[in-house]
This record gives sequence, C-alpha cells and structure tokens, in this order.
Amino acid sequence: MLAPSGHSGRVVSPALSWLLDAPAAPQTALAPSDVAALVAEGVLVSAADGVLPADTAASGAARAGFLAQRLDPGDVVGGAAALWLRGALDRLGVVDVVLPHGRTGGSRRDPAWRRTRAVLLAAHHVEVVGGVRVTTLERTATDIALWHPAREAAPLLRAAVAAGADPALALALLAVRRRPGQRAGRRQLRRLPGARRSPERAASGLPAPGDAVGVEDAVHAADRVDHVAQVGGVRHLEGEAREGHAVA
Repeated sequence: MLAPSGHSGRVVSPALSWLLDAPAAPQTALAPSDVAALVAEGVLVSAADGVLPADTAASGAARAGFLAQRLDPGDVVGGAAALWLRGALDRLGVVDVVLPHGRTGGSRRDPAWRRTRAVLLAAHHVEVVGGVRVTTLERTATDIALWHPAREAAPLLRAAVAAGADPALALALLAVRRRPGQRAGRRQLRRLPGARRSPERAASGLPAPGDAVGVEDAVHAADRVDHVAQVGGVRHLEGEAREGHAVA
C-alpha cells in the first residue's frame, strides 16, 4: 500500500519513506593536496597537526580553542607552544605538554605534533590563558633554556622576554636545583637583557611588560620566586624533589 510522503505530494511505500527524511550527507574533508594549496595561497595557516583560517590565526581565542581540542584534562602547555598561545610566536610546530611530577601520559605514544614531558611542576608555575593551562612566562623561559640547543633557544627566549618574561626571575628559578642542561641553559638566560639583576631586585615585584594577551588567574609577581632552603650548602626547592624529564 502506498501512502503520501509529505514531500511535494509524492506517494511512496511506507517502508521507503525514511529515505526522503534522511539527513544530508556530511561534507567530506579537504584532501591534503587542497589543504596544502590553501596554505600556500595564505588562506589557511598550518599549526601543529592542523590548520587555522588565516584571518583568525592570530586570535588568542582561536589559538586557545585549537589547543583545547587536542589536550587531555590536567595537561599543561609549555615551551614554544606556551609562547604561541600568548601571541608571542607566529607558528606552532610541536606542542610540549607538561605533566606534573608523578603523573604519566600512560602507555600511548605521542603523535608527531605532541611531545609529553614529565617534570616537577609547582602550582604557582601554572596559569590559565584563554581557558588553557599553561606554564608561566618565567617557567616557560627556564624550560626552553633547558630543553633546546642554543641555536633554537635564542629566538624563543627573545620572544619570551618580548611577551613579558623576567629574565632575572627565570635565571633564579633555574638556579634552584641541579638538572640536565642547567649550565648551558644558564648561559642562554644570562645573554638576555635584564638577566643580571640581583634575585632580590627581581623578586621586588617591579613592573614588567604585559603579556601579549590577557591572562586569567595570573600569579602575582612576588609569588613567582620559589622558596629556597639551604641544606648542606646547597640550595633546594622546599618540598620538591629532583626534576626528571621523560617522553611518554
């Protein structure tokens, strides 16, 4: 028995009427060659494993949304990606994801665009930018000085200072305890303008240039200096153990 379909008076079998009400097929994704062409034309901008529209690629909200889609709960963005999120860099390559000491990334292997680092991370070294947890500028500068060879670190550290990082505070943070790459990292930070101020002056809370984008839940400048204890003539960070670096 045939019945009216409700679509332009057509009559179809009830068993087939669902075909007329089926949702439209989803649009297919662009082929990689098409994406590459749009990037070459400047319509899209490459970022990590994806792309952003060129007209919104510099937006803090767009960048935060891009990263948020790729992060797990509790992830903290660090390194160059933390600078990119703040608008201090134009391009985003590998995203350094910092996991607090004691938390691991599980057994999964990182994709090419992500690099997981298990480190000692104090709560006051983390702030929120655009809804994304990210290392503070001084902690970001310290990590960059430790993680990257001099040629890669130099432009990133200059970008961190331009975004408002205090080189003297970053240097004081690096000196808290021994860790791999510390000597080379110290040389990198000492080359930055303002790095040779005394730790006392750095801790005084003197005004520093503002961030490139607004920061939510920002840590007060005076709270960015770690509490240091003297044990056997060696300075140690109170309540924290030696930092370890690992890639999940």
